[in-house]
Amino acid sequence: MIPPRANPFEALPYELIREISVYLDKASLKSLRLAYPQPKLRAATAKLLFQTVELRIGTLEWSSAGAKSRLSYLNNLTAADKESPDHPLAICRKILIDTRYPWVVTREACIRANEVPKGRAPHAIWIEQRKMFDKLMVPIPDEERTEFVELVGGVLATVGKNLRIVEWRTTSSVPIQVHEGIASLLCKPIDSRGFILDVAISVSTFPDTCEYLDALSNAQYVAIKVIGSGPHRGDHHGLEEMREAGEVVDRCPGIKGFEFYSQAPVFAYATSDDLRDSLRNLGLEVFKVDSNLGFTHEMDWTSLKGVKDLWISIEGSVTHNEDLEELYGGLKSVGTRLDKLSVESYIRPTHNYLLQHCTPLTELEIWGYWYGVNQDLVHAFWDEVIPKHAPTLRKLKVQNHSQSENKSWSWLDKSDNKAKASLPKCKQLEELTIGFCEGALTSTSWITEMVEDLVPACPRLADIHMTFELGDSTLVAQHVKSTLASLDAWSSTGEVFNGRSLRISHEDISKGVVCFPKQSKPDFVPPLWYESLLQSWELSRVVSRVGDEATGCTAYKFERMDDIYLSNERLVQPAPRDEIFEPDVDDDYEEEPEEEEPYEAERDYGDIEAEQYYSNDDDSGPSRD
Repeated sequence: MIPPRANPFEALPYELIREISVYLDKASLKSLRLAYPQPKLRAATAKLLFQTVELRIGTLEWSSAGAKSRLSYLNNLTAADKESPDHPLAICRKILIDTRYPWVVTREACIRANEVPKGRAPHAIWIEQRKMFDKLMVPIPDEERTEFVELVGGVLATVGKNLRIVEWRTTSSVPIQVHEGIASLLCKPIDSRGFILDVAISVSTFPDTCEYLDALSNAQYVAIKVIGSGPHRGDHHGLEEMREAGEVVDRCPGIKGFEFYSQAPVFAYATSDDLRDSLRNLGLEVFKVDSNLGFTHEMDWTSLKGVKDLWISIEGSVTHNEDLEELYGGLKSVGTRLDKLSVESYIRPTHNYLLQHCTPLTELEIWGYWYGVNQDLVHAFWDEVIPKHAPTLRKLKVQNHSQSENKSWSWLDKSDNKAKASLPKCKQLEELTIGFCEGALTSTSWITEMVEDLVPACPRLADIHMTFELGDSTLVAQHVKSTLASLDAWSSTGEVFNGRSLRISHEDISKGVVCFPKQSKPDFVPPLWYESLLQSWELSRVVSRVGDEATGCTAYKFERMDDIYLSNERLVQPAPRDEIFEPDVDDDYEEEPEEEEPYEAERDYGDIEAEQYYSNDDDSGPSRD
């Protein structure tokens, strides 16, 4: 890393760096980012380098200026000579269309919605914000909706042959006419359009919103989340939504990825018959489901033979042991070789699969709540499972939200701590999510000790994501306070940090209510609709000082970055359990956007580049029929 005094971009504002970057080609942008690995410069060049066009409805700019003015530069481009090799859209490789928030946004609403009341319990603040958001859902005028659909069509007609992927994120909140209009533009036969289509949709309780799924077809990746309504959101029956989801799969002959999450209570495997039948004879690569829905029972396992990315939730399931044993057995029977596994809770079937049958993974995520009955597995996880996968493991997430058990799954600076002993074996590790705090009356944060231990041992480690227990806001506040103090006080002159890029971050799904205070530039207007707040610290190089005198020695510290507001919703992830609906809230309540995982690399669509930022184990209970 170049010292600050030799970095010509150090004193330049973001806007000027961005303006300079516009005149550089892709190869030059890559060289610039490598030569000056500075957060401000990386942020200014990211979108230019990765050639992504974002079309979002329901933003401050859109509501203030209208569709034509909001993206006038795109409208002008669509009218230009699209056959020219110099046409800017000719190099576009990815289009992101976001229609999840079709409501008018004002500056005043943005500021008011992001203010965090003082002296209130976090859950009370969250409920208050939800009521306020309901009042802010003023539909965008009809003419602007029409203009948005026209703009999407113009961009699609103008982009060149380099377009590889179109991602569409939507919900049943958008008017059906807009939904059907965009679907007609995107859902054309695969051989006639030339790009991969990835659709994620969240719909409210059936049967009112079947028509939103009816419009979907010919997508290679499909994610469907069915949410309930108010305190009775789990009362609806799953039969119809299973059938509708199966029909979507039937209309997508080239489907490679399927994600499905529902809050419907499923008490018999027969409820899932229609969806299970539709999943036969497919060549899936991504499979993300809730085992409680039952449609993995007696599946056609050959459809999962090529799966590389598996996500599984067991929320609310009384047969999760049987379901997971059957699922893992099915994967074994057809020789599935996973690259990524993400599973809720760490119970015996998952442990046995990881240890005995699973090929070494590149990504492993264990998340949720699991308790004392699994305590016998914690030592075996660190002593046996992690060493088995260590040679290939690039991403590891161990996130137990249970307060009583979290310390057993955390990194603590103690001689008998299993995580501390095991993680240095992961020489390929690039990204880590794990707890590092202990104590109830007094809190101790081992965040900087963990950094000093892992940086020399894991040469590729670049991102550490912080995680804390959920439920007790007082305890979380203590852990956050001690972590902030540790990060502020830490500095090192160790040569091991020379040239090292390292970011420590926390993705706050409570949006600043529970965890670290917000930090943004002066006069910054935050967005109104977003999923989470990414708060981060980056390793920086400074000149060491003693008192007021510079020593000339180089030191390293963590610098707090401005917050990033994330809008990359993961549909299949259920809401965290400390954010449960309370009966005294109006019945027109709409589900809080679900928890996102701290980092999600883009799906592998070939050579598309991506900026990397941002139960218990009891066998008792009833079985399904």
